[in-house]
Amino acid sequence: MIDTRQGVSPSRENMVIFHEMGHGYSELMRFKFPVKRSGYEMSDNDRERLKMRMAQQRKDKEEYRQEQRAKGIEIIDKLPNNLTRTRKAIRVKAMCNPWEYMVTFTQSPKFDRNDLTAFKRRITGMIKRLNDIRRIKGNPLIRFLLVFELHADMKAWHMHGFLSGLDDTETRKFTENEKIPERVKEMLRSGREVRSWIEYEMEIGWNTLVKITDPKGAALYATKYITKDAQRNASELGEHMYMCSRGLDEGKKKAGTLIQEPTIPADFGNEYVSIWRIENPDEIQHLNQSIAWDRP
Repeated sequence: MIDTRQGVSPSRENMVIFHEMGHGYSELMRFKFPVKRSGYEMSDNDRERLKMRMAQQRKDKEEYRQEQRAKGIEIIDKLPNNLTRTRKAIRVKAMCNPWEYMVTFTQSPKFDRNDLTAFKRRITGMIKRLNDIRRIKGNPLIRFLLVFELHADMKAWHMHGFLSGLDDTETRKFTENEKIPERVKEMLRSGREVRSWIEYEMEIGWNTLVKITDPKGAALYATKYITKDAQRNASELGEHMYMCSRGLDEGKKKAGTLIQEPTIPADFGNEYVSIWRIENPDEIQHLNQSIAWDRP
């Protein structure tokens, strides 16, 4: 069906989205089925009724969750899909921002290390306090992207992720003479510099900071911490699998229409989409010849 007032089809064939993430890495996604054009499928009244119906469905769903939770049952929806979305969100935020350190955060034994909610509040509260001081002084803010992971005991939590905004005076170098894990000593012996965030160490507990030398590799590595077991455990607590600073860059996107099949094979494909993971500028130039881009 064509909207004759606009002369535009309500669905769009061969739509593609190009996502430039930084560090020379981009992704191109092609949708194999027609994508609906927002606003052309229904009237304003129909659209308003749909919004009201969806709002009621969300309310009913939450009420059902609360009823089940009172019985000791936690409803977890579409875990595999959530897992995929979480990994994508972390990869994008990790790839699109200028991080300085890869970090590992744990808690002192004086805290309940099984309490993820308190752990998160402890970290965000400390960073907020430090950033308030930074704003007054006009210093760069601390920015973070942290992924939650269970210890081997499957009870206690620690965090891995990315950090930027610290001055060297706020950190200290580890030495081999300290009582530290063997893996950290091995890094020191290999010539890598491993540091500790002094404020965190005094307030919360053990931590390590390692300078990032391969931003793309670090971003892809971070998603390994998002496992089905960890996601399920976090979901049972009503928690997400990561937290981050507000306003992180998420790259640049543009849309277009595929006008001919690319000769470069896709890196991933199923019945719904094809995805090209692009690192070579020549590949971008080649794919550009197959796409008619929308006007900005």
